[in-house]
Amino acid sequence: MSYSGSAPAAFTAPVEVPASLGAARQAAQPDRANLLAVTVELASTSTLASGEDNHVALRIAATQAGAATGWIVDECRNDTRVTLGLTVGLSTTVRAALRGNLPRGWWYAVTVEAGAGTTLVRAVEQAM
Repeated sequence: MSYSGSAPAAFTAPVEVPASLGAARQAAQPDRANLLAVTVELASTSTLASGEDNHVALRIAATQAGAATGWIVDECRNDTRVTLGLTVGLSTTVRAALRGNLPRGWWYAVTVEAGAGTTLVRAVEQAM
């Protein structure tokens, strides 16, 4: 069996890119599909009186305006609710990697769906 077409473009090296929560971003190489890897940290604190639910999502869309409400391709949740009366307080921090494929020319955003304890640690793109 032989292949008569042109050779497919090689994957590029992964590159860390500046990104922030809620901001729509197009890949550094928008003319190619990209693999995305975003690391987030979710910190929650609970007391006897209340708990906290942090929920973050990696969303994609065909337009910049739609990225904040686009398709969820990956998500992470850190829910701390105190149910035992013996617990006075509880703090947790979860570090998670959100991953997804970004079609050529599309946009992405890391959105906070709930809570206030999410930090975007790094975003990495790899054109394919």
